[in-house]
Amino acid sequence: NILVDTHSNGERFPIAHLINFGSARIGIENILSDGISGTPGFMSPEQELNGTVTINSDLYSLGATLICLLTGTPSTDIKTLIDRNYSFNVRKLMPQLSTLFTMWLEKMVSPNSKDRFENAAAAIAALRPIPMFGDAANFKNVTMAMKPVKTSAIVGVASITALAILATSLTLFRQQREQTNFSKTQRPQREIVTKKISGKSAVEQLRTTGECQGCNLRGANLAAIKIEDAYLREADLFKANLRGIELREARLQNANLKSAQMQGANLMKAKLQQANLSHARLEGANLMSSNLQNSKLERAFLGGATLMRAVLENANLRGANLSGANLMSSNLQAANLQMANLKDAKLTRANFKGANFKGANLDGAMMSRASIRGVDLSRAVLKDADLRRADLVGANLTDAKLMGVDLRGANLKGANLKNANLQGANIENANLQGANLQGAIMPDGTLNE
Repeated sequence: NILVDTHSNGERFPIAHLINFGSARIGIENILSDGISGTPGFMSPEQELNGTVTINSDLYSLGATLICLLTGTPSTDIKTLIDRNYSFNVRKLMPQLSTLFTMWLEKMVSPNSKDRFENAAAAIAALRPIPMFGDAANFKNVTMAMKPVKTSAIVGVASITALAILATSLTLFRQQREQTNFSKTQRPQREIVTKKISGKSAVEQLRTTGECQGCNLRGANLAAIKIEDAYLREADLFKANLRGIELREARLQNANLKSAQMQGANLMKAKLQQANLSHARLEGANLMSSNLQNSKLERAFLGGATLMRAVLENANLRGANLSGANLMSSNLQAANLQMANLKDAKLTRANFKGANFKGANLDGAMMSRASIRGVDLSRAVLKDADLRRADLVGANLTDAKLMGVDLRGANLKGANLKNANLQGANIENANLQGANLQGAIMPDGTLNE
């Protein structure tokens, strides 16, 4: 329920208000025959079809709301924008939008919940650096000028932030459309994808041939271009703009991608062995099944990124931000994850044998059936993490914070839990044979001396 106040005490921009009316508004919200409450078209397909609500169902609803706002479609007519497969044709409905913003919005309203962002935090992380029409400076200025969203009910911080940015986008879009309608001779604004470089251009070579081994592409603007199976071994892409770039199956071994902007990039099955990605911005990027063996990812930003089945063996992820990332079934053997942020990350069935998690934040992480044998988790934060049936044989959990962790059926044989805090943890059927529990706080709050 969103109300927009266009005349709010002389404010520069309209203010969006989040209002919780519940289901009391007759004629606006529908109660379906099976008892599901919601507005058809705004409910995610999984909710409308079988009543299933996932963690990212609200993202679909938010995306659908945004599409209605941007197209000027009344909420009662939303069904006219959706095909029989529950898909929005975002590119056709809003051709003025930048490629990156279109990709972001398409991901928000994907009919398949698995293709959406993992959560609101991942969605907002991927959205922040994206310009709506290619003019990042104007987008940033409008964002800064916006007043905070007012609410009459308690809502999540991530949702408030997302709505603020989306409202900003709406304001900018409306201004663009009004200017376009005012003068029929005015051309619609187009996204600038790449900058022209004088002389022999490495950028042009890459775009025309798909090959640029060892090229100097420092600071190059390659946003949103499509170069599948590109050959960029040992290329220098330091601080390059690669937002939304299509580099599926690209060969980037030994490439320098330090501090590169790669939000929303598609690097599925890319070969990135020994590449330097330290401090790179990879929020929302697709790195599924990519090879990052021996790569440098210190302090890289990977919030909400997809790394399912990725190879990260011996990778350096010290201090990296992987909050909300999907690392299911990935190979992180001997990886360095010291001080890394893995809050709410999906790590089910991942292989962490010999990895270093010292001081890492794994609060709320999903690690069921993960192989964590012999891993250093000393001083790690694992509060409320899911470690059901995880293999923690010989793991070092000294001083680890395990409050509320789910360890049902986990194998902790020979693990070191000295001074660990297990208060509120579920250790049903866990194997603690030979485990060191000296000084540990047990699930019932007692100190094991």
